[in-house]
Amino acid sequence: MLYQLLTGQLPFKSDSLLGWAEAHAMETPRPLHELRPRIADDLVEFINAALTKTPAARWQALQAWCQRWPHPSDPGVVHRPPAPPLLAKTPPA
Repeated sequence: MLYQLLTGQLPFKSDSLLGWAEAHAMETPRPLHELRPRIADDLVEFINAALTKTPAARWQALQAWCQRWPHPSDPGVVHRPPAPPLLAKTPPA
């Protein structure tokens, strides 16, 4: 689903359900960087791992992938101020 959200197209194309299943099992999707060159490399790595044909090469749990990144409480982590709200709150009448 992330592949489609980021590229606007499905990773595998076919006119039939059987053709889609075959493409899913046999083909490699078009590289994300060809479609969206500005996608972060880490996100590309995550999506590619999710789409790989070899189950052992996929992330077994999201927690394992997330552990690669520093925790906000770790020393040296740069904290940014929170972003402003997307919608301004209006006071009640």
